[in-house]
Amino acid sequence: CLMSIIIAFQALTPSKKEKSLVEAACTFANLEPQCFESNETWKEGLAYYDSVLAISHDTISAVKSLFWEHWQFKFAGADHAQTPEVILPTKILEEKNTGCVGVSWLALMLAEVRGIQAQAYLIPGHMYFSVNGRNFEPNREGFNYSHEEYRKKYAAGSWDAAMQKALYRN
Repeated sequence: CLMSIIIAFQALTPSKKEKSLVEAACTFANLEPQCFESNETWKEGLAYYDSVLAISHDTISAVKSLFWEHWQFKFAGADHAQTPEVILPTKILEEKNTGCVGVSWLALMLAEVRGIQAQAYLIPGHMYFSVNGRNFEPNREGFNYSHEEYRKKYAAGSWDAAMQKALYRN
């Protein structure tokens, strides 16, 4: 399951012919591609993000506030990391439980609709994202690690030059 999501991230790098990440989230949940247009939690979240950004002028704070204060996401735990309920954005917004892949997907969706610079990184056993060059640890409410700190923290996996490149970039 996790591998299929990873392949989807790679395949969904935006272009004129491919679906957006927002549309893909709907499609993966077997919903119409425009499902987020009527998703009140999503729309309220975008309005909340916009209001925090207007006051703070700080994209990083606005993203963290949206995910961990407004939406109140909770880490579902490693045992549930590959279940659809913690990966699919539609389910995450309903249940508020998520893991690294789901939060990263939502971050990229936010970036897509609000024009934020974001990337997703896949490392052995984990995924994280960065916004405007700052890494976010999805499972620790946006705690910031450098790329080198991620290398040390997840040293058990095999690392190569490709690990320093973004899996997805907008």
